[in-house]
Amino acid sequence: GVEPLDALPRREREQFAKFDAMVHAWRASGAFQVPMGDVRIDALDRSLQQKLVTLDSQSAAAWMSSLGFNSPALRWWVEYGTRDDYGASLSQASAWSAVHYFAARDAEEQGPLTWPEGNHWIAKQLAARAGARVVTDAPAYQVQRRGSKWLVRTPRMDVLCEAVIWAAPLFVMPRVIAGVEVPVATEYAPWVVANITLDRWPSERGAPPAWDNVIYGSQSLGYVVATHQQLGQPGPASVWTWYHAVVDRASVDGRKWLRDTEWTWWRDHILADLGRAHPDIGDAVTRIDVRRWGHAMARPGPGVLERAARLGSWTAGTGLFVAHADLSGFSLFEEAQWHGVRAADRAGALLGRG
Repeated sequence: GVEPLDALPRREREQFAKFDAMVHAWRASGAFQVPMGDVRIDALDRSLQQKLVTLDSQSAAAWMSSLGFNSPALRWWVEYGTRDDYGASLSQASAWSAVHYFAARDAEEQGPLTWPEGNHWIAKQLAARAGARVVTDAPAYQVQRRGSKWLVRTPRMDVLCEAVIWAAPLFVMPRVIAGVEVPVATEYAPWVVANITLDRWPSERGAPPAWDNVIYGSQSLGYVVATHQQLGQPGPASVWTWYHAVVDRASVDGRKWLRDTEWTWWRDHILADLGRAHPDIGDAVTRIDVRRWGHAMARPGPGVLERAARLGSWTAGTGLFVAHADLSGFSLFEEAQWHGVRAADRAGALLGRG
C-alpha cells in the first residue's frame, strides 16, 4: 500500500494500527464487497445493519474525528482512497464509503489487472465478439415509446426494439428519454486527466519506476506510467497519465472552475506537482494533453446506501433496463459490470432468451 509509516511518531503509528484493526473487523463482517450487489444488506444481522446506517449518516471526516483519528498522515491516506475511488474529500464522502474503500478489498492484493491500452483492451475484445452487431458513430439522442416497443433515434439510423439497456450516467437519462424521472439525485465529481509525453525518463528520488505512483501530500492522485506494462526492454520515451479530482469546492463550482481554467495554468500546475518527485521533469516533457471531465464519477456522500436502495427498487419503464455504476452510488468498474450483467439478463428474459 501507500501507508507513509516510516518516521511517524508512535502516536500516529498507533492510530494506523487502530484503523487497520477496524478495517479488518469490517472486512470479516461480510458487509463490504465489490461489487456491492453481492451483498444483501437487509439480510445482515440487525445490529450490523444499524452500524452501517450510522456510518452512512455522517461524513468520513466527522466519523474519523469522533474516533480520535487526528493523525495528518492517516487522514491523508484515507482521503487519498476517497479521492481515488470517489472523487471526494473526507468531508464530502460518507463514512461508509471510506470504510468500503478499504474493507471491500483483500488485505493482500495480488497486483493490478490491467493492459497497456487500459480498459480499451476489454472494449476491443467485446467488440470482436459482437462483430457486425456493433454500430459505431451512432449516439442515441432520443429514445421514445412507440406502442409496445421503443424507438431509438441516432444520426445514422432509427432502431425499433422491444428492449433498451441504458448504460449512460443517470443525469443524462431524462434528457434523452422523455417522461423518465430518476428517483434520486446523484452528485458528480469533476476531474482532470492529463497525458504527459516524455522523450526521456526524468531523475528519480528514492524509488525505482513503478506503474502507479503517488506523491505524499499532493492534491493530485499521482500518475500512472502508461508504458510500464509493455513487454520487452523499455525505451527512453514514455507517456504518463496524471489524475486530479477536484475536491476543494462544490461540484457545480468545480465544473465552472474547470471551464474557466486555461491550459497554461494546468501545464504549470502539473509540472510543479511532478517536480516534487522529479526535479528535472520540465526538461523531459514534450507535450501535455489536458482533459476536463465535469461529471467524471458519482460521489457517494452521506446517505448513499439509502439512495442506492431506492434506485435498486426503481423500474424505469417496461422494456427499459438501466446498467450503470450510478445505481450503486459510486463509479467502480465492478459495479458497472454487475449492473450490466443484471440488465442483460432481464432484457434477455423479456425477449425469451434468458
